[in-house]
Amino acid sequence: MLEKGKISGLQMTCIFYGSVVSTYWLTMPSTTDKIVGRDSWMTPIFSCLISYLIVYVVYKLSMLYPGQTPIEYIPRIIGKWPGKIVGLSFLLYLLHVVSVTTHEFVDLINAKYLPFTPFIIILLPLILLSGYMVRQGVEVLGRFSFITIFYWIFVFILYVFLTIPDMDIHNLFPVMEHGFTPQIKGVLLNHGWSAQAVFLSFMIPFLNKGSKKLLWGIGAVSFVAFDLVAAIIVPKMIYGTIMPDIAYPVLAAGEIIKIADFLEHIDLLIMADWIILYFVKMSFYIYILSLGTAQLTKLPAYRPIVFPICILISAISLFSIGKFSDTKRFLEFVYPYYAILPNEIIPILLLIIAWVRTKGKRGENNLP
Repeated sequence: MLEKGKISGLQMTCIFYGSVVSTYWLTMPSTTDKIVGRDSWMTPIFSCLISYLIVYVVYKLSMLYPGQTPIEYIPRIIGKWPGKIVGLSFLLYLLHVVSVTTHEFVDLINAKYLPFTPFIIILLPLILLSGYMVRQGVEVLGRFSFITIFYWIFVFILYVFLTIPDMDIHNLFPVMEHGFTPQIKGVLLNHGWSAQAVFLSFMIPFLNKGSKKLLWGIGAVSFVAFDLVAAIIVPKMIYGTIMPDIAYPVLAAGEIIKIADFLEHIDLLIMADWIILYFVKMSFYIYILSLGTAQLTKLPAYRPIVFPICILISAISLFSIGKFSDTKRFLEFVYPYYAILPNEIIPILLLIIAWVRTKGKRGENNLP
């Protein structure tokens, strides 16, 4: 086994939280509100039903192939070479996604806070530190995620509490004004994020013995869904119908906070929180790419290829991604459909095939 480290269920939840929330909070609240309208805050609740399904699929696969990641058990399900092709396709998909989201995140820092700083100067420290984290193993990533959760909770409570005076609950009514149809559109838009539960399959094999894997997976998804509801409902109650016109509504809600003449610029705390969360996300994705590539190519260790993968992500982010408007258009119109195959269809098909093969083997063993 290339990874001998172990993490707890709570650490897995913290890693998953950072990997989803860090980028969803950027532009998805305004994009979701643009599609769904007044009831956009309900969309993550319905979207998490997809997450529960994927968690169940991932859990059952992990039970059928204990201690193995998808890169290892896919060839056992559909054959060596088809399995390698599917595994390679998944890694290329993940490489593209992390490159796009990295560009989106660094572009935010560049535009809002460091407009005269070259893009590469912001990108390199973030990605190299993530690479260093990955080289320490999954245990270090889990511990770091757990330690920083206290800061995440502090900023979240502060953000919600201090924006209460600017909220107007009437912006949420009437509920279901246009029926359930807008929610269907919202779920289709958000399922790319909700189906990221498939990445739990790269952490479940390394959970401590005795961990209730299914319960922790459901808990991780529920925790993220609660946070995504807050990401939409708070700016929605503040900005109402103009929320779709705001590029970063969560950050904008933090910018208006001002208590007397001494407490303001809370958006800087939110930005610091995002940087920590995205650091967790990037580290986790680089970890999957490094471990998966090593398993796919039968390398004896994954650590030597961590920094080459970091350089590859940097190059794609720097030279192959367009402007902010292009990134937002990709996340709004392309990514929801782009993610269906690797995040949902393939895992479900793998489980069906694995079940059929398992029952077939049992039937053969029972023959006289």
